[in-house]
Amino acid sequence: MTHAVRTFRWLVSALLLALPATGLGQVTPPAAAAGRVEAYGIAIRIISAQPTAGGIDPALQRYAADFKAMPYKSFKLLDQHSKELRKGETVSMQFPGPGRRFLSVKANGTKGGKLGFSLAIDALNFKTTVRIPDNGTLIVGGPRHEQGVILLAITAHRQGGDPA
Repeated sequence: MTHAVRTFRWLVSALLLALPATGLGQVTPPAAAAGRVEAYGIAIRIISAQPTAGGIDPALQRYAADFKAMPYKSFKLLDQHSKELRKGETVSMQFPGPGRRFLSVKANGTKGGKLGFSLAIDALNFKTTVRIPDNGTLIVGGPRHEQGVILLAITAHRQGGDPA
């Protein structure tokens, strides 16, 4: 198992954060959503975390307290994507690094008030499932990038559907 995969798996289990989501739209109350398929809004921020001093990108200030626990000193937003997914649907997006690497995110549904997603990066032979609190964020450590790593901050909120 490569260092990047071990780091990635460790951070998936260690960094589940219930951070409030902002600017991602409104959540439809379950009563108003009767008869609709479950849908989720997700926002994925691709972040470069480096060991050299550089501070925190202003666009990432909401995560400043969480970054303090990490062994990096510089956090820069490289890219971000916002998508709407229905239960069972998958989206893929490319992220920085050598070669063509894609993160695939599949919406698995709601259970116990948490939104379930499958994450996969085929180039790293990585697959996992996660549960994110509604309006919460999960920060996942990814592959090496320059002298540090890529972090993926995945924020999710329920947009409607059958009550959980």
